[in-house]
This record gives sequence, structure tokens and C-alpha cells, in this order.
Amino acid sequence: MKTADELNNCDYCVTVSLAVMCKDHCAVSEVIDVPPTEVIHKGERVSTLLREYESDVWIYSEKFFLNDIIEGSIILNVLKSCKLDKEKVRSLNDLGRCSVRVSIVSDYAQIPMQLLNNTLVELASVGIDLELSVFSWGGASNG
Repeated sequence: MKTADELNNCDYCVTVSLAVMCKDHCAVSEVIDVPPTEVIHKGERVSTLLREYESDVWIYSEKFFLNDIIEGSIILNVLKSCKLDKEKVRSLNDLGRCSVRVSIVSDYAQIPMQLLNNTLVELASVGIDLELSVFSWGGASNG
């Protein structure tokens, strides 16, 4: 666990999530051996800016606090945590829609990220979609 000082000294907060939109979030837990870090139920609103969810969403997330280039290997680490393979992804997609979501938040407008070929090949080999979301406060570094 990072201390408050360590968190304040990070350039990027990256959240990598496995998300499954489905009719019954309990069915997802039967496929994946890790418990969700969050469940959003059909009809819930997570923000006044967003409409109600049309289905359940089962989410497993890991956060990373970085000061260097964001590498695709953190995505693969989450897939390994969930022990995902092609068969499990197929089962999850049968339940609804399965994807890996990468959310990046930074104080800076410059956000270096590297998705190497092996990361993209691994995602394609298990048949999972990748979603990217970037939020920047628009600052600039002196370096």
C-alpha cells in the first residue's frame, strides 16, 4: 500500500479493469476465480452525468501509481490475476460483453504509454476487447 506522500509524487494513476456487462453478475464469479472489486447493478447510476446502467457490470480492478512510461505489461498482469484464457473469455462473452478497461489519470498533458505487439497479440489470442480512457488535468512538466 502506498503512503499519501508516495501517491502525491506519482505522475500517473492507472486503473486496469476486467469488466463484464451481463444480465447476472453472479454467473461471472462462477467463471472467474477472483472476487469482483466492484459490482454495478442494472438501473444504478454511478454519476449524475451518466445514464442508468442497462445491465449488471462485474468489475475486477487493480491500480498502479507510476512515474514512468505506462507499459502494456500491467494489462497482462490483470489477465493473469483473473487466470483468463480463450475458453473463459468465450464463456464471459456468452454471458454478456467482456473487456479490459485501462483508465489513465494524470496532472500532465503528456502521458507516455507503450502497447507492445506481444500485449496486443495476447489480448487478441484470448479474444478480449481493449478500452482506453485518458483524463488529464492539462499541466506540463519541465522535463
